Amino acid sequence: MVKKRYWELLAIVTGYLGPVQLAAHVGAVMLATAVYVIALGIGTTATTLVGEAVAAGDETLAKKYCAVSMYLMIVVWLIFIFPPLFFAPTFVASFITYEQNVVHLLEKILPWFAILGLFDNLDAVISGSLRSLGKTTECAWAYFFINYLVMLPGAILLGFRFQLGVLGVWIASLIGVSLICILLWRMQSSVSFQYLVQAARGRVQRVSNLINDGHSWSGFTSSEISV
Repeated sequence: MVKKRYWELLAIVTGYLGPVQLAAHVGAVMLATAVYVIALGIGTTATTLVGEAVAAGDETLAKKYCAVSMYLMIVVWLIFIFPPLFFAPTFVASFITYEQNVVHLLEKILPWFAILGLFDNLDAVISGSLRSLGKTTECAWAYFFINYLVMLPGAILLGFRFQLGVLGVWIASLIGVSLICILLWRMQSSVSFQYLVQAARGRVQRVSNLINDGHSWSGFTSSEISV
């Protein structure tokens, strides 16, 4: 939700650059949204698999799922998405719009998006793993601070002050999503999988004890099964 609201606000800001610049921005965002579903799929799968591995007490498997999900996203992007965006931006832009002035702007934006998209999609995959590791709040704060304190001011500065227009908006976005990717990756690397596995085992044991004592599952409270 934090990320969605940022891109909505960024579209409003880009609108002040003029209709042609806004059209190019919206076209690039539409393409970004279309390919983003790949990251959402991998990220959601990572959430499930990493969570199941932690619940099963398999620390090694949980780490492997985190790593494999990242590698899979990188491979998919570099093989299927990056080449047409970076090496044939005019061809891709022609599928988005037939307005030549907008196509010319997209030709400049799409190579930057080819790089930006890799980091942005990695963000989605890593945050998917972090959700299952109990780091939802930390992820939200990372997105909030970078989006609104780095990317948005950077987009205004490059787009308006340095007169780079919509291209400056996307360059600022590239810097921001790269920083988010580094933060999330560092966050994932610092997670104590051993502690999470032990905590999961403790919760399972507490639930088993409550069941053995005659409690029904519907009667459990969060305090009874929390770490």
